[in-house]
Amino acid sequence: MQINLAKGLEGHSLLPLLETDREKDRFIYCESARGDPKRNKDVIKGLEGKQFAIRSKEWKLIRTPKTTGIHYELYNLKDDPRESNNLSGTNLDIENELKSKLNEFVKEYKRSPYYIEKTGKIIKKEKDKQEKINALKSLGYL
Repeated sequence: MQINLAKGLEGHSLLPLLETDREKDRFIYCESARGDPKRNKDVIKGLEGKQFAIRSKEWKLIRTPKTTGIHYELYNLKDDPRESNNLSGTNLDIENELKSKLNEFVKEYKRSPYYIEKTGKIIKKEKDKQEKINALKSLGYL
């Protein structure tokens, strides 16, 4: 299938990803806005409630922050492409591998200038670094 786009548009075609078999170890990260707090009472508002997901060719793990803690959903996309059967807790090797990769991605996101600016939150490591820089500045070293 070919789609003719207007010249001058930015971006890259994702068609090659759809036409070829993705490598086994390739992962795609996704993020979305939080759920609807009117329908889901335990949803967290704002950036803190943002959902993240990671997927491979066969698996998808969704991470949802809720007022009761972080909740995960695991789907086998090969057997369940509509994501109707949550397998969280049934395939711990896959789930733990995906959780580890996804949580690293979320940590990086929370270090981003965008996140810090929007939330005013700096993770401890970044806060400690900024305090050291401020101390060096106050002593005239920077």
